[in-house]
Amino acid sequence: AVDLSEIPQSVKVLNSSFLKAVNPFMLTDILNYTGGAQNGQLNWTPGRLNIRGFTGDGDYNDSFSPPAGSTVDSAIYERFEVIKGPSTVFLAADGTPGGVVNKITKSPLSVQQTTLRAQVGLFDANRADLDTTGRVTSDGKLLYRLVAAQQYSDGYYDNTYMHRFTAMPALSYQFNPDTKAERSEEHTSELQS
Repeated sequence: AVDLSEIPQSVKVLNSSFLKAVNPFMLTDILNYTGGAQNGQLNWTPGRLNIRGFTGDGDYNDSFSPPAGSTVDSAIYERFEVIKGPSTVFLAADGTPGGVVNKITKSPLSVQQTTLRAQVGLFDANRADLDTTGRVTSDGKLLYRLVAAQQYSDGYYDNTYMHRFTAMPALSYQFNPDTKAERSEEHTSELQS
């Protein structure tokens, strides 16, 4: 809830344009594009973060710690914020001295728009994403957004695959220019090996 210019340290923001261009298969793959960071995962597991040589669980969704072992599709995220350095221990109680990653989910927008993307390929591909948002009421105070992604792909190695469906419906109500209430839910079902 603080403007990035008010934070006394560097925050690297990986925005939605970057996420669309990179299209990370696993969420921690975005760390490969951040200096001094890398993912520490094994095969299909959610993985642990490795920032500045420290491995840990400094991983957050909208500034809240996610359930253990959760793997959610990158389609529901608007941007990633990476903060490096030991001062992150004061920002996040379970953070590591290396840094933390905060994943920001998509919020409803007042402009009506729908995007449908499909990807076909031999390995780690075969997926479709739907993202639709807009106004529910004519005054633009009540907004909706639905993000859904289906992945049905095989890995390069024998007997590795990812079959996952993720959906995130969201509603928001704008009381005034400074106050809004938002409700969203993430639903994921997956089968992987």
